[in-house]
Amino acid sequence: MTDITIKTLKIKDLEVIIPLIKQLNPNTAILDLKNKQTAMFKFDNYTCFGLFKENKLIT
Repeated sequence: MTDITIKTLKIKDLEVIIPLIKQLNPNTAILDLKNKQTAMFKFDNYTCFGLFKENKLIT
């Protein structure tokens, strides 16, 4: 049986999040993506979720 979970992601998960964001924004520099995502985590009303399949972030 496949292990699928949804988890809340935190700023410490940035290195896992950025490759997926890069797929959606291939023309944006990784440093810019990191800076934008870091800024988003500072908002009180921002929550980032990830779908994991067998402990690998897939979306």
